[in-house]
Amino acid sequence: FSEDVPNGPAQALDTFFDSPARLTTDPSDRALRETVLEAGDRLASSVQRTASALSNRVDDIEDQLAATVASVQTKLDKVAKLNGLITEPGSNLGQGDFQDQRDMLIRDLAESIGVEAQFTGDGQVNLQLGGHLIVQGSTARDLTVDTTTAGTLSIDLEPGGGTIEVTALMGGDFGGLVDAHDAAEGYGADLDTWVDTFATAFNTQHNAGFDQAGAAGGDFFAFTAGSAAVTLGVDTALRADPTLLAIAGAV
Repeated sequence: FSEDVPNGPAQALDTFFDSPARLTTDPSDRALRETVLEAGDRLASSVQRTASALSNRVDDIEDQLAATVASVQTKLDKVAKLNGLITEPGSNLGQGDFQDQRDMLIRDLAESIGVEAQFTGDGQVNLQLGGHLIVQGSTARDLTVDTTTAGTLSIDLEPGGGTIEVTALMGGDFGGLVDAHDAAEGYGADLDTWVDTFATAFNTQHNAGFDQAGAAGGDFFAFTAGSAAVTLGVDTALRADPTLLAIAGAV
């Protein structure tokens, strides 16, 4: 998360760390206490926006993948149908046209998902994806987009009576979308991990201090484990009462 992004988490974090340093010049100044809490709010808002943007990006890519799979499946079915027409008795008059249509579809499929073509002696073509037959003669196998029990994306090939995951085998434009999906999910997971680690460490330090009334400090940040980035915020009780900001050491 680049430091050059205006209002991004990196800049908001720098501003947040600067605010307690200013507060140490006059810990009793309510305005300076408010500044720390406002900086915490801005950091939390920046993190939330980033997390939401990553989540939306993942959803957008999944929609693109689903639409692409539907288009790819249509082309696979057409290749299989054209295979049958090319070898069908009495279809010789239009055989060249069928072959041209089929070869154009194969080129499209090679660009979109990275299929490999193997021509047979009878004029048909078999298509493979990472060594798995996806079109054999006049039969096309089904591709589906699914989500595993762990919540990860799964592209499955159904060869009949079973399912083979081919996510890692997808090439071409589709493979690029899969990589972008995985990258966005990875950044989101990294952000959650960082928020959990950072907020927990900061809360631990805040718990060790004392507020203006001499009471032990509570949590500075609040968040929900498992979705830390999108739920990060300044503790509501602290936000409502800046005197609870625990910046004093033990007496």
